[in-house]
Amino acid sequence: MKKVSIKFIIPPSGYLGDAKRNPPLGVLYLAAVAEKEGYDTSIVDLRGEKEDAFKKMVGNADIYALTATTPDYPMAKKIAETAKT
Repeated sequence: MKKVSIKFIIPPSGYLGDAKRNPPLGVLYLAAVAEKEGYDTSIVDLRGEKEDAFKKMVGNADIYALTATTPDYPMAKKIAETAKT
């Protein structure tokens, strides 16, 4: 039986001075729990990446889990649209 794959995606945050300063602990906790429950998990950290880079980095999965704060919403929406195709 094939494991269900979940890809956790952290969108770029253009408003932060140092994009990788604070680790996204919530996403990391969720990914750890999903992995413990037997899902095939991966994390795509797009913080600090250019907009065109995410199209190559998102890849395929059965489920996409995308986190976003209010300022990240427009970019998160673009990433979600890319993941659907």
